[in-house]
Amino acid sequence: MIIGFLGGTGREGTGLALRFGMADKHVMIGSRKLEKARQIAGELETIAPDMNVLGDLNERVAALSDIIFVTVPCSAHDSLLSPLTSILKEKIVVSTGSDLEYYRDNATTLTTQTKWNSVAEEIQYLLPESMVVSAFQNLSAADLLDAQNTLYGDVVVCSDHSEAKVFIMGLINLLHDLKPIDGGDLCNSRYVEAMTWLLININRRYKIRSKLKIIGIP
Repeated sequence: MIIGFLGGTGREGTGLALRFGMADKHVMIGSRKLEKARQIAGELETIAPDMNVLGDLNERVAALSDIIFVTVPCSAHDSLLSPLTSILKEKIVVSTGSDLEYYRDNATTLTTQTKWNSVAEEIQYLLPESMVVSAFQNLSAADLLDAQNTLYGDVVVCSDHSEAKVFIMGLINLLHDLKPIDGGDLCNSRYVEAMTWLLININRRYKIRSKLKIIGIP
């Protein structure tokens, strides 16, 4: 199985690729620029020499990967994903983003300015024949990129495709000390995405990297 990251040269995509590569998964880094994709793949091999990672153009990553993570800024979703509709047909596509902006040193959500209530729902609209799953919005990219850091916390997973949701929850179990939480249908992703700006604001005020933890679930 190959896990691909569209726009994987950013901090979140690179961090997630590193973690899944360290969990013995074959990963591919995608970019608009082949040289950049290969550069990041090489950097990941330096951090974790045993991981299986390749860098290629986004189109190739979309075609060759079994599971796709979308890790580009939300403003680039339409231009990136619309040409890939047929390539990504019937594949699991993971939405990891939150539509944020900063105002007076505070993070806030932008989704009220679009007709979609969440980033994940927009991706499902752009890829109607793909199985979109929402996950990983609340993890710190800095924590992901620190290979010596043990991840912990909960990852809320939302989707209208139950089998795809269960599959991604299984992948999360491979990342030690992260716990997948079934968040229900894809429409619930709006609440998980909005939680990101709250955590960012908390982090700025307390100079920490806060985590999402839901208590009471066995």
